[in-house]
Amino acid sequence: MSTKRSTVLFIAALTLLLGIGVWFTYRTVVEHRELQSDAGQALIDSDVANRFTDINGSPVVLADDVGNRVIYVNAWASWSPLSRDELIALNEVAGEFKDKPITFIALNRRETLPLAQAYLATLPPLVNLNVVVDSTDEFYKDVSGYAMPETVLYSKSGALWKHERQPQNAESIRALVNELLAQE
Repeated sequence: MSTKRSTVLFIAALTLLLGIGVWFTYRTVVEHRELQSDAGQALIDSDVANRFTDINGSPVVLADDVGNRVIYVNAWASWSPLSRDELIALNEVAGEFKDKPITFIALNRRETLPLAQAYLATLPPLVNLNVVVDSTDEFYKDVSGYAMPETVLYSKSGALWKHERQPQNAESIRALVNELLAQE
């Protein structure tokens, strides 16, 4: 009887510990998804915003459209398996909104220009996106990046509107863009 009781107590204690572990892990993930970021500063901070190049190697200032257009920034990397589908979906949606006051930026993070170019060569042409390379990962650090890919949206004034820390598909991208444009 003592062995049976010990086994039951051991299983109960193990179950309790596993439950606490699952709860703690869940809370940690939820808290990180809801983190506030300095994403608004990342767009307009000239020290950060001037360190980028386009896919051809020309300098890019992310804040160039502030005041005239809303800005959709998608952080991606060649090593992220989710980036491929998201870039293709983003390009599709960007084509649908080409006559609207919005700029779509696909910002490669922490990779060299040749690596980003080689990866993009494996995708359909992303003709509707402004592809930017951030080889120092400054933007992602400044927005307190946590997930991959990650999306940051800005109002026309350059203020942070929304920071999404999860993958997006064409439907969710469309919904975000429509909601933001309706508020502008």
